[in-house]
Amino acid sequence: MIKFLERHFGDNAGTLMVAVVAMMLISIEPSYAQNFGGVQSFLNKIVNNITGPIGVSIAALAVIAIGFSFLTGRMDWTFAVAVIVGIAIIFGGAAFVKGLKATGGGGKTTDALDSIQALLPAIV
Repeated sequence: MIKFLERHFGDNAGTLMVAVVAMMLISIEPSYAQNFGGVQSFLNKIVNNITGPIGVSIAALAVIAIGFSFLTGRMDWTFAVAVIVGIAIIFGGAAFVKGLKATGGGGKTTDALDSIQALLPAIV
């Protein structure tokens, strides 16, 4: 291959190969196997359903069950605390995970993939 390039492009064959490799590296796109858009949207729908109106209704029913337990005198404090802590974890979980993202310069929140993609043009 190198002899072919040297014969047709002369002394510029090495420069041409470097340019072609650089263009290939710059234009790299993730393959379809690495595109998790469908999985991400599916998981986001699950989180939105749990923390949305359905989750609020289920949490209200759990608090109502605690109220009936108090009313009938069968209240178990560990059950009440477990329900309240569970509700707090369910509704605070999404906000907690969003808070784990790193903050880049200028107050813009970025995750690790964004930071790596920002470094790629400087490397190439």
